[in-house]
Amino acid sequence: MQYRSALYLCFADVCPEAQHLPLTPSETEGGGGGVPLDRLRGTRPRSICRVVILIVAFLGCAAVLASAATRNVTEYGAVPDDAGDDHAAINNAISASSSGDTVYFPSGTYRVSGAVVGKSGVRLEGANGSVLLYVGASANVILALYGKSNVTVSGLTLDGNNSVHATQGIAAGDATGIRLHRLTIRNLGHSGDSWTHGILFDPAVTDSTIASNVISRRACPDRS
Repeated sequence: MQYRSALYLCFADVCPEAQHLPLTPSETEGGGGGVPLDRLRGTRPRSICRVVILIVAFLGCAAVLASAATRNVTEYGAVPDDAGDDHAAINNAISASSSGDTVYFPSGTYRVSGAVVGKSGVRLEGANGSVLLYVGASANVILALYGKSNVTVSGLTLDGNNSVHATQGIAAGDATGIRLHRLTIRNLGHSGDSWTHGILFDPAVTDSTIASNVISRRACPDRS
């Protein structure tokens, strides 16, 4: 009874109407009505209720903050606007992220020699002027989302650098919940008997959105 009394006292602190709620089902079934909580005020200090509420609130806030971390690619070794290869550093930032996190690209050009690989539940967000410039020596996509779910990509420019090795801008397959917004995809110079695509969904991509993107200067297949 003391434990139930403490819970009702907590409720009464935030809901005055609870002062006359019944304490047990038998009290309602027997038609006896509610028991005023004033009689129970001495069973547990009200400070205990406040401590419990504060702990629950703190844990709830901590959980929200933990699930919404932002990881800056420069903290993992990516250096914009230099001559280095940022491919590994960017993928390390993504790999270190958990579902609900954002991987952030400050403004600048990031040179990548291979595919940037997304991660399920992780958002990739660029600032104004954030560019992924493909500099690889083998055929590859710039951003790969194969087998991923619930990925949002926005605010980035993907530049194939007119390279014959830049086969696709963004490619996804067997994926769901892919959201592509405010992207620029350009200069895909792949040559050969195949199309290059700014965005390629194949196969089985469901529940996804492509909106407010600009795709320009992509190569067509060589039919000569």
